[in-house]
Amino acid sequence: MQMPPESISLNAVVEQSLESVTELSKKAEVQIQVEPFQLDVFADADRLEQVLINLLSNAIKFSNKNSKVFVSAEPEGEFVRVSVKDSGRGIPSDQQELIFERYAQVDIKDGSKKGGTGLGLPVCKLIVEELGGKNGVNSKDSQGSTFWFLLPAGDPNK
Repeated sequence: MQMPPESISLNAVVEQSLESVTELSKKAEVQIQVEPFQLDVFADADRLEQVLINLLSNAIKFSNKNSKVFVSAEPEGEFVRVSVKDSGRGIPSDQQELIFERYAQVDIKDGSKKGGTGLGLPVCKLIVEELGGKNGVNSKDSQGSTFWFLLPAGDPNK
């Protein structure tokens, strides 16, 4: 996959990603709240948008009606940490590493299916790693999940 990274505005990519999931969030009755930030990252804008759309779509899909999904970003050393937090059912600790594997789906107790191929998160992982970053999840069963990734900080003076 060709991804020519450059210093880009994270804010602009987040806004573009939000536009892409607006209808999905309205239909699911889930509000997206972005914490203010002004940060640049060293990335490919199109691929970064793909990662964000996937994380936002998943967060919306697994959130309860009338809940919120939170998007935040903050500097972390020479990187920027971007987080997407939902208020859904969470991911059992024994399955958190598996969800980044191809075709993996979380086995949940209630047996309800949310659809999907099991390829979104592995693709996100591949993109983030190709851009020199790292990703992961923090989650507790029945308490929601926070998917995060680190990307090299960009030059605000471009």
